Amino acid sequence: MADIGSDHGFLAVEAVRQRNCSVVASDIVAGPLSQTRAWAARRGVKIDLRQGDGLAVLRPGEVHTVVMAGMGGDTMAQILNRSGAALTTFPHWIFQPMTRPETLRECLCQRGLRVSREWVVEEEERFYVFLTAHWGSSIPDPRLRYHYPGLSYEQALRLGPKLLLNPALVVQRYFAQRLRRLETFAASLPQNLWRQNHQLQNDIRIWKQVMLCHSQFNE
Repeated sequence: MADIGSDHGFLAVEAVRQRNCSVVASDIVAGPLSQTRAWAARRGVKIDLRQGDGLAVLRPGEVHTVVMAGMGGDTMAQILNRSGAALTTFPHWIFQPMTRPETLRECLCQRGLRVSREWVVEEEERFYVFLTAHWGSSIPDPRLRYHYPGLSYEQALRLGPKLLLNPALVVQRYFAQRLRRLETFAASLPQNLWRQNHQLQNDIRIWKQVMLCHSQFNE
């Protein structure tokens, strides 16, 4: 397994302790690797530490699973887009984008990675989105058209096709938070800018539609 952008190293260390697997932990700067080294020593595990940019620290096919967690979806997309042909030699991917998961989903689709699962974890009133992905074409689930009439696949991709079909209440609370944030931002705009911001109005309309459909899907 490779933990790209390991930060404090908690994930890498626990992967060794709980899964008994070999782990490559990398970061673009030396500071986080020092933290990972210290934490690994404290927990009595060995981790292969490498400093470098994104997936450049890995040899093609070196690991089965690549994990990126705790960075923005934009950053993850940038790492994937500059990784070249070696990208296809890593079969299994796990992502936890802190922001802009829609950018990551769009990038995965463009690069030929299919999101196989997506879920939300809530902790102390904060929501964390997780995705797993494998190589394969992204085929729209026909249930999306049935449960969300009028929603295009491009719109569903931005919202999270797997989340839309996930009836868990935590997903509904996550959707509600996304809508509240948009409405709060809209309320902060001067009236003339709000009227001109058709994209924001459309996003709010879509989220309200999604909330209604998802609540019915949940019943």
